[in-house]
Amino acid sequence: MSTVQLYWIMKLDSIRSLIDGIATLGWVIGALLLCVATVASIVALSELGSYREKDDDYKKAKLVAKIVLPKGIVVLIIAFILQSAHTFIPSTKEVAALIVVPKVVTTISNSKALKQLPSRVVDLGNAWLDELSPKKNSADKESN
Repeated sequence: MSTVQLYWIMKLDSIRSLIDGIATLGWVIGALLLCVATVASIVALSELGSYREKDDDYKKAKLVAKIVLPKGIVVLIIAFILQSAHTFIPSTKEVAALIVVPKVVTTISNSKALKQLPSRVVDLGNAWLDELSPKKNSADKESN
């Protein structure tokens, strides 16, 4: 594994945090833009049938609604895409597991020494227990 790959693996958590922060900011800005567009639409619709249709306030509200609503929707779509990217970009721990676990499994399954290890451990444990047993028996006799 090269140092560049290792660097980017170590930086994955930072990248995920950056994407999450930008997505959160996008959700907030998108929601605010939709609120502004909703208020402007309500103002424009409330004066729709009135004699004030030629009024500047009506025209401004209608213009704000037409401009802000599409932008708010676009910002929310971008925030959704960023949030999805945050979900699918693996963390440093996940990438480390993806790299290390298959190598460990392959090493263990191919290693003859590790395959013999359990029987050797059992033999060592039995020998240690045999050594410990006489000492225990003689210590019990001395205490009586």
